[in-house]
Amino acid sequence: MLNNGDIIFNMPDEKGNIEISIKCHHWLAIGGLQMENEQSTYLKYRVFNAVFLVGIFMSFSCSLMNHLLGMETVVSSVSLACGIVTVGLFITFKISGNYELLSLIVVIFLSFVFFPTMWLINGGTHGSIPYYIIINAGIIALLLTGLKRWIIFSIFALVIGVLMAIEYQRPDLVIVYNSGLIRYIDFAFGIFICLFTVVILIAVLIDGYAEELKKSRQYLTTLKKQNKEIEAKNKLLKKNNAELIKAKEEAEKLNRLLYEEKQKLQMLSITDYLTGTFNKWFITSCLKEEIEASREKQKKANRSLD
Repeated sequence: MLNNGDIIFNMPDEKGNIEISIKCHHWLAIGGLQMENEQSTYLKYRVFNAVFLVGIFMSFSCSLMNHLLGMETVVSSVSLACGIVTVGLFITFKISGNYELLSLIVVIFLSFVFFPTMWLINGGTHGSIPYYIIINAGIIALLLTGLKRWIIFSIFALVIGVLMAIEYQRPDLVIVYNSGLIRYIDFAFGIFICLFTVVILIAVLIDGYAEELKKSRQYLTTLKKQNKEIEAKNKLLKKNNAELIKAKEEAEKLNRLLYEEKQKLQMLSITDYLTGTFNKWFITSCLKEEIEASREKQKKANRSLD
């Protein structure tokens, strides 16, 4: 019978039950669940590594470009600082492997520290930062899941709205470009960096998914093969179990016959064949037993009197 994913055969004997069980589908289900979790974790780690590498490249390249364009020192410094922080977080992730915590730290740092600062010091809506804002929204979707994703994204969207309102009400708070040429160069550089980032992240995600799908199919084929082998063993066990039950029934039948014959022989040994009464040998044996019992009682009585 099937019990919690295990195939169990019960074979009764004179002492109770002999239970033969084979785990069949239960361990396959556990193995499939573990495989799914491992694949999901591997894909998340792969995407996170890509986000780190792209972020490091974006930060240092933007810092270098801003320096070459002769923009404010604070602009280059903020991009450089972001790159250094990203490298530190990347090393921490490689050592600890704590995806949940570090992904949340990265998203919070980019959404509420780095990009809002860059918005104010790098031209606001007139620069390339709005394109990076879109990339950051994609990073939020990639790294976070469930309620955290929607909470962070909603707050991030609210922050962007506040920044746009501040720029509209107080345009003097936004550091503008020194010339139109510098603006167009920075604008073009930002667009190409964002295009490159989108292609890299989507390629990593799609390629990783395709690779894991291929592995899943291979694992599924292996599990099906193992399942067939286990089913074949179960059929053999059923057959052997049936043969054992049949042999046990035949043995019990033979034991009953032997017991009946033994009773007949015992009856023949203590009775007369013609009259059916107890024979001399049986009567003599009973008398001897009674005499021996009386002697034992007499000895015990004498000991008590002494």
